Amino acid sequence: REQPRSRGLGDVYKRQPPAERVATKRVLAVDAEELSTQAGKLTPPPESQPLQDEIKLFMERFVTLLTLELKHLMDQEYLVFLRNVISSVDSISKARTADLRSDASASQRVTTKQGLVSDAEALVLRLNNTPPPSSLKPIHAQELEFLDQYIRFLKLELRQQEEEVYLRLVSDIVRGIDDIAARRSQSLQSDRSSSQRVTTGEELKFDTESLLNEMDGLTPPARLQPLQVQGTTYLHTYIRWLTLELEYAQSLIHISEPTRTRRSSYAVFCLK
Repeated sequence: REQPRSRGLGDVYKRQPPAERVATKRVLAVDAEELSTQAGKLTPPPESQPLQDEIKLFMERFVTLLTLELKHLMDQEYLVFLRNVISSVDSISKARTADLRSDASASQRVTTKQGLVSDAEALVLRLNNTPPPSSLKPIHAQELEFLDQYIRFLKLELRQQEEEVYLRLVSDIVRGIDDIAARRSQSLQSDRSSSQRVTTGEELKFDTESLLNEMDGLTPPARLQPLQVQGTTYLHTYIRWLTLELEYAQSLIHISEPTRTRRSSYAVFCLK
């Protein structure tokens, strides 16, 4: 077996990456401990006992030296890892700033922010899967705490942007309802025939059902869930009312013109 000391010198001067040097140093420390154990088990002649004691002392000191070097290399390896994590956090922060300054739509910003949150959570997972050396545990804990707070901040921004997107979609639906209501009012106040009212009623009902489908397709943020419920309930009620009006208009098609005119006027009065 190759002697630990010569392998240690090779390790120092080859300038291996920290991870490889840690692995090499661990092997050296194990080799040195084995030699120290073997030296301690020797039974020298009385006249060689002083030499035996010197060898034992040397090996103990050598093992201590390798252990200290190993600890130093482990610290270096973790600090390199931590520097990469911090660099990734900086990249997330720059991406966030660039997104805020861009002309991206609200929905695009939601997608970007979701990606940033996912990236930050991945960094937390990496930290949790990389136990630090005992001497660097406080730094490890500080970095985890910082990332936890940063993720909360990103999620708060994400929630605000999701609510903004949702409210814009709901506003479009509300404008659609207003348009349907205006068309309905115009139809009720006109002198259209029953067949024309039926056609208009079918169109209004179809358009309202389309708005309901749009509403059902939305995924509201938790804080706006009551608004979603109110919106769908209102649309269901409005569709039922339009259905009643449509059925009444259909019934008038089979009534004579003089009677129909009189009853239609009464229906308009009731529906107002």
